[in-house]
Amino acid sequence: MARTTAEKRRENSPPAKGGSSPAKGGATPQRSTPIKGRKSKNAIRQKKAKDPGWYLCGKLHQGCIMSIQITNSTFRTDAFFQPLIEKIASDDEDEINQIGLLGAYGMRISLENASALTNGSNGYQRRAFVCVLDEDEANAETMLAKLQVIKRFLEQPENNRYDTRVFIEQPGWDLTPPEPAPLSKLDHVFQYREIVRIIGSLFDNVDATWAVNNQESADCFFTAGYIPFDAVADLGFPVQDVIPNGQAGVVN
Repeated sequence: MARTTAEKRRENSPPAKGGSSPAKGGATPQRSTPIKGRKSKNAIRQKKAKDPGWYLCGKLHQGCIMSIQITNSTFRTDAFFQPLIEKIASDDEDEINQIGLLGAYGMRISLENASALTNGSNGYQRRAFVCVLDEDEANAETMLAKLQVIKRFLEQPENNRYDTRVFIEQPGWDLTPPEPAPLSKLDHVFQYREIVRIIGSLFDNVDATWAVNNQESADCFFTAGYIPFDAVADLGFPVQDVIPNGQAGVVN
């Protein structure tokens, strides 16, 4: 079929500036313009590095328990916090021992993978501190105040040989998230054996009857579908509530 003069003119005309040549099959692709106000490609790629130092990161969990990580500026390696561990274990009645710190406990990769979370530099297992709050303390203001106490302790010359700067990373705590995103349980952060240690510090008579006698409290520590089989003998969880021993992806 003979082509019209208009069709020949369209074929021979160069594409408009900023446009593109017709796609195969004769269809012309739609033009797209960048979203107004968005960052440039270079700005998206370039993330501002954190200032060198130690960073305190606090997170509230169910049961009025806060986990606290103390990391370097990459957030991949623990900072040097041995003096804090030693102070918590002491009988000193100073400020740091009055904010509810229990100690440092081994972390896991995620709720779905309970393998040990390790430092990016040396492969040692990472640890986070546990701080117990009263009900009226489960708010951002009080949590920040407790982190300030730890910050002051870590800044003391005897605990900070190289005068490393200490920062508080404030993620904008949402203490009352709407369903279906409630506060996470401790098994999002800590390995099972470490949670057993934490429970042992918080309760008397932790044995194979504990979960049955403290069901509401037990539910604050473990997520349904991720309770290991060992919890039957260690804590008294009903068999129907735990996962089969050796289930894939769950390591404790």
